[in-house]
Amino acid sequence: MDEVTEQILACLSADAVQEAQSSVVRALHDSGDTAELARIATNPPDWSVASSAIALSLLDRWGEAAALLAGNDSWRTESTVSAMLGELFGGLAELWAGRSARFGANLTERERWPLRTARRHRDDQTTSYVTALLVLGERARAERLLSDEDFPETGLRDSERSMLAAMRGDSSRAVYFAHRGVADRSRRGYDIGSAAMHLSTVTVLLSQGRFTAARDLLAAGRATEPTLAHLLDVAAARIDIASGETGRAADRLHAATRGLAVGTDIAWADLAELALRANDRAGAKKALDALEDLASAMPTGRVLLHRHLIRACLGEEPAVECLWLARERAQPLELAVAAERLVRHGATDPAVLTEVYEVLGSTDAPRYRARLRNLMRENGIEPPDGRQETVAENERYVS
Repeated sequence: MDEVTEQILACLSADAVQEAQSSVVRALHDSGDTAELARIATNPPDWSVASSAIALSLLDRWGEAAALLAGNDSWRTESTVSAMLGELFGGLAELWAGRSARFGANLTERERWPLRTARRHRDDQTTSYVTALLVLGERARAERLLSDEDFPETGLRDSERSMLAAMRGDSSRAVYFAHRGVADRSRRGYDIGSAAMHLSTVTVLLSQGRFTAARDLLAAGRATEPTLAHLLDVAAARIDIASGETGRAADRLHAATRGLAVGTDIAWADLAELALRANDRAGAKKALDALEDLASAMPTGRVLLHRHLIRACLGEEPAVECLWLARERAQPLELAVAAERLVRHGATDPAVLTEVYEVLGSTDAPRYRARLRNLMRENGIEPPDGRQETVAENERYVS
């Protein structure tokens, strides 16, 4: 830090210094200056513990960020802004590792948020918690938080709006916000949801049969070096599966499970499906065991859904709990995948496909609908829409 900068910082309050440091860390991440971020991450004397923890987080070194904050709690008293940021990133670091208690308490006891009375800081914290909920697949809880805090969706970043749209089954808006977010990097900052957004949008594009667009979006996502980068490996694996490269997909999925816990429920569910397709019940059971462990530590709706799905596909429980939860979560693409897998593995009555097919009618997912039509006919069920509409959708999917 040069002499002029030191003189300027000496005139600022502790809160102002922390805000200035946080802005610098964000700017370094947005510009791709990982070398300087790595230096700040070592917690040099002229940088606060909170700033160094943020640098570690943006480098996707969440475990080290958690350890730094736990080992040196000076951030609690350095300034109110430091206390806010330290608690926020400490809770996120624990959440991503599969320890959700602290995050859950902070979300429930929002009246205790530091600087809550300052609208700007309250909004920043609201956005961060909404993003985390969306990364977890918790659409209803994210929407409830927005409502409770009177925070408009238009105030969210494009990555968050894309994830919300994807979960609602609004494919066109999901893709639109994803592409706009990639093109406009002016509001990235603490965009902890970027990798999850790329995963959800790749899934949407694959449901449309747009493989090239999915690959292009994934490449753009990797170029930004986002946090939670293992979710991009899950997205790449889904492209591989859709392209018939199941061996490579399995390698990517296994790699994605070797670090942070968040999102690994998706990887384990996809690994179980690949194992079941190959008649490898032992492999599917291994994936279920991992999901059981994850559900004990991190019982989110999506984790529980995937656990019930694999249990049912293995014949260890009826499919009723899985289907109830999928309907309750009201995410059309998620419901379609769950129902298709249950039917393919003989875990439920194929009649459920008619309901799911109609739900997908309001989404732009021609590839998924084509798969469901084929599965329905294999089970003696005629798709409810007319032949002309089916032919038109098939032609669009093939094109």
